[in-house]
Amino acid sequence: MLNDDILVGMKEICCFLRVSRRVVNRWMKEYPDMPIVKDGQRMAVAGDLAEWQRRHIKRRTVSR
Repeated sequence: MLNDDILVGMKEICCFLRVSRRVVNRWMKEYPDMPIVKDGQRMAVAGDLAEWQRRHIKRRTVSR
């Protein structure tokens, strides 16, 4: 995935992050800086989602 690629829809986002819809929804509430844009019923993510995940999620799981 390149930095300017866009994922569209919850299914693509979940597959990319390798988590469930429930986890993505929880992260969206916990982290207001998560790079997901809701456009009505659809969601889109810019390519910086991988970097966001490395900064927030990997750090949190390593520290446990």
